Amino acid sequence: MKNEKGAITFITLGTIIFIIAFLVSSFVIISNKLQAQTEIKRETKRIYEAEVNNVDQIYDNLLAVDFVEYIQGTGTQYIDTGILPDNNTTFEISIALDDITSTQAIFGSRQGIGQQSFNVFFNDKDMRWDYNTTQTSSGLTYTIGQMITITKNTTSTIIETNGKTKTIANATTTFSNPYSLYIFNIQQSGTAETRLAKMKLYYFKVYKNGTLVGDFFPAIDKNNVACLYDKVTKQCLYNSGTGNFNYK
Repeated sequence: MKNEKGAITFITLGTIIFIIAFLVSSFVIISNKLQAQTEIKRETKRIYEAEVNNVDQIYDNLLAVDFVEYIQGTGTQYIDTGILPDNNTTFEISIALDDITSTQAIFGSRQGIGQQSFNVFFNDKDMRWDYNTTQTSSGLTYTIGQMITITKNTTSTIIETNGKTKTIANATTTFSNPYSLYIFNIQQSGTAETRLAKMKLYYFKVYKNGTLVGDFFPAIDKNNVACLYDKVTKQCLYNSGTGNFNYK
């Protein structure tokens, strides 16, 4: 009888140990599966977010065959951005001049000379910023092929080249211009200026009230025609003048 009880106790103990081992093993398996699922979710989230961030670039590549370093105007080409500037318009543009002797309309628009303006001229071998009714020259030295960056924020316009900087305070007057911004030229009272820029354009970004409304980059379309591709509207903007842009 004692042996029988001992045997029963042993069997019971063995059963309990087996159950415990089974539960522990199941817990480990389930825990590993949950951890694996968590890792899969994390990796899926990472890939998804990466792909979402690449959507714009993928779309860009479908429309513009290739982005190039710059497009180059020879003095007969210009582009209409379609953007109407006002006192809340800011921008950043990067260019290099191919001519530093003649008067050239770099970009912008104005109602008339000395009237509501939002444009840059290269005049008397100097860069001049025309804002509303004020004209201010930079007083900097310019070199052919040297990078020039012009940035307008809410209070000032900054011109940088050859390691030098000119900061021009902008008037606080509220104004708007009914004529859209041109690049490589300016629009004056609905008419294109005749003194077009001879320069290279690397990029041009335009904001209104802090919102990006134009993000222009040099590109070659599917027909190998040089243009500006706007990453905001997903469109190519083409020459409104004569001849063709050069590019690199």
